[in-house]
Amino acid sequence: MKKILLCCSAGFSTSILVEKMYNYFDDNDIDVRLEAVPVAQVKQIYNEWNIILVAPQMAYAFDELSALGSKPIKVIPADIYQNGSGKEVAIMALEMFK
Repeated sequence: MKKILLCCSAGFSTSILVEKMYNYFDDNDIDVRLEAVPVAQVKQIYNEWNIILVAPQMAYAFDELSALGSKPIKVIPADIYQNGSGKEVAIMALEMFK
């Protein structure tokens, strides 16, 4: 199972994206666990996840999150995030596993 953590300021806006990502993963029979949390919680649960995706409005936290360890971390491009394209974010996340 692939474990993907999304983080933003409060976890709310990414929750909608998580639902859309689950639709893509379900349609393609990909076993994943997704969760959206506020960036402040990432430290506490960092070790439970394979990769971390950061909402564009939280890009300033990228260096701090990267310093937590060696997990792949990427900021979601603003245009994809604003469009709420779960498919595009899901594909981006899958590529991070390679």
